[in-house]
Amino acid sequence: SGSLFYTAWPGRFWRRYLWILGQHRLLCGDATVLADVEKVLDGGLADLCFTDPPYNVDYGNKAKDKLSGKDRRILNDNLGDGFEAFLYDSCVNILTMTKGGVYMCMSSSELHTLQAAFKAAGGHWSTFVIWAKNTFTLGRADYQRQYEPILYGWKEGTDHFWCGARDQGDVWFVDKPRKNDLHPTMKPVALVERAIRNSSKSRDIVLDPFGGSGTTLIACEKTGRSARLLELDPRYVDVIVGRWQEFSGQVATLENDGRVFEAVAAGCETTTAI
Repeated sequence: SGSLFYTAWPGRFWRRYLWILGQHRLLCGDATVLADVEKVLDGGLADLCFTDPPYNVDYGNKAKDKLSGKDRRILNDNLGDGFEAFLYDSCVNILTMTKGGVYMCMSSSELHTLQAAFKAAGGHWSTFVIWAKNTFTLGRADYQRQYEPILYGWKEGTDHFWCGARDQGDVWFVDKPRKNDLHPTMKPVALVERAIRNSSKSRDIVLDPFGGSGTTLIACEKTGRSARLLELDPRYVDVIVGRWQEFSGQVATLENDGRVFEAVAAGCETTTAI
């Protein structure tokens, strides 16, 4: 039917619903709230974090979305001067709950803000991986930006796991998704998969506190890792669940009572928060 974005049921699931998706867990929760991160990890720690936080650029509020009647705004994507504090709180929780490597995507315009927040939160910066795209979007700038940086590091003073080849460069040539129908800033599965294969083992736990369209979840499903996702916006929780169900052929269930996704959706208008 095309897009998996369930606009017919906007915001139908309340915060803190926790979904079980095979070996994965997805919480409608907040990356800046430690209790939410602890809940999705269920008493454990993540072996790796790959995440794509908001870029503070109001990405999903563009003119073309307004003209088409789409509301694809990303929560916390227009915080102004409060963006660094938001990133700091997120980084503290990520570093507290991750015992291995951390990959964090960011816009080039706010990369300095992310690096400052990551270091202030106790992170060790190793490098910036550059995602080199096959195409660019034509804009009004003199040079059209055809890359996105990804901060790579880990908690200062701790070890991290690496099983990738040592002859890899930090410029990754990976094609963009053909369309961003599920989320304004969708990343290609191949990009996330490369990081996961380099920095984790089979059956390891991979944290993504900004779940978005669920690309990290799909990469984990493909590589035999266990994903732990948070997503603050209930609309994108819908996207993630729908995308995973279509990809895996399995059914998501609610942790507390085992109801399947469709059954909860059917009664969503009268369902109260758990």
